[in-house]
Amino acid sequence: MTRTKMALAGAATALIGGAAAYYLHERNTERPDYDTLREEGRFSLRAYPELTTASVVLTGTRDKALRRGFQRLADYIFARDRAGEEIAMTAPVLQEEGGSPETWRVRFVMPKDRAADGLPTPATGVAIDTIPARRVTAVRFAGSGKSADLRRNEDALRRWMEKEGLQPVGRFEYAFYNSPFVPPFLRRNEVIVPVAG
Repeated sequence: MTRTKMALAGAATALIGGAAAYYLHERNTERPDYDTLREEGRFSLRAYPELTTASVVLTGTRDKALRRGFQRLADYIFARDRAGEEIAMTAPVLQEEGGSPETWRVRFVMPKDRAADGLPTPATGVAIDTIPARRVTAVRFAGSGKSADLRRNEDALRRWMEKEGLQPVGRFEYAFYNSPFVPPFLRRNEVIVPVAG
């Protein structure tokens, strides 16, 4: 084996090892609790408790809004745009249409032990609010979370809901559990939507 091939093999091994370590770290990141009420393969019906979130509303394409929203919310939780202590990162990052074309809401769920009234005051443009307790349907899938993948899985979730007799009562949301450092085949993504009942 030539030196170049050895160097490339070593770099690939280090990259894969680093990605795997990052993936394992993210698997230990706090996630909201929920009760699974029904499950069939990748599809499920869940009951979530009330969740406290930090959110921003941005305009632009979905991808750009997600990147910009993630950065602004990361600045808030890691105390880069305010004084005070850091807030632990959780998963997933949530994104939904904001009610008008090219408008998107991006949310970080706050840790379970942080009530809204005990959170640091955010910078202008970042809102602290709550998502009431609710039932949602979800479809889980791997990949990079491109818009085409989200649309395809949204359609699949609609078909499953119709088969199960479940009615959506809100906008479809996208949930991203992993950072771009995790290889797409290891990432967890979901399309979710609140349902009646």
